[in-house]
Order: sequence, then structure tokens, then C-alpha cells
Amino acid sequence: MAIASKYRFIKPTSEDIKDKCFKIIHKFKPASIVLSYIENKEDVIDFRKSIQCQIYNPTIMSKIECYSAVQNVDDIIDVSDEIMLARGCLATNIGLENLLCAQDLTLEKCIEKNKRCWIASNILKSLSSYNAPTCADICDLSHMIKQ
Repeated sequence: MAIASKYRFIKPTSEDIKDKCFKIIHKFKPASIVLSYIENKEDVIDFRKSIQCQIYNPTIMSKIECYSAVQNVDDIIDVSDEIMLARGCLATNIGLENLLCAQDLTLEKCIEKNKRCWIASNILKSLSSYNAPTCADICDLSHMIKQ
């Protein structure tokens, strides 16, 4: 799990930081919580136990963005409500040459297990600078629609 800051993700190691995060969660009770840098199913299970409350049961979305998450994707999907493929971080962590395989594996497993999978992307960001999508934008959209 990580905390998003303006400049980077910080993996909280201090109990003080974790306590502050849980206080914020209990105060605002968000409908969904996205967990970053999940490495295995225990990360999700431990988080879920730490916020467990009879009245409050948020949707837990686990982000697949590192090598160990790809290795454990089957188990992570089982204990998560939804999955997010964070392709920018994933490509950085596993290499561009492995991204498509990891993406397809995750999508196939989510479909097999009937779990919703979100794909984080900058698709069509080019439209803010240009009048038309790039060839890569079009191919990427086509691939996702086929999947």
C-alpha cells in the first residue's frame, strides 16, 4: 500500500502515518478505496481487517503496478472487489516489453473471475495537444475493446 503525494508514492512504514490514514478513512468513509503497490493477497486482507466495521464496507480496488503483483495476480483478484491496471507504473517496474503480457494476463483472470478491471491510461491525452488521436491511441483503444 502507498500514500499518494504530489510528487511520488510513499510506502508508509511509520505506524503514525498508518494511523493517520485510518483515521481519515473512518472519518470520511469513502465508498471505494484504491490500494497502491499491492504485492500479494495478504496486503489486501490485512488492510481490509484494519478497517473492518459492521456498518462500513467499502469497495477495495487493488492496483496492479509491480512485478510481485503480477506474479500474485490470481490471489489478489480473489480478495479484491475490483482491480486497476496502472500501466504507467507497471511498465516502469516490469519493463515495456512485459507490459502487454501482464495486461492480458490480468484482464483474462478478471474476466474468468467476473471481477471488474479498470485500466489507468493516458489514452487520448494527445487530444489536448493535437486535433486527432495518435496511431498508438487508436491501436490501444482497439486492443482494449477487443479484450
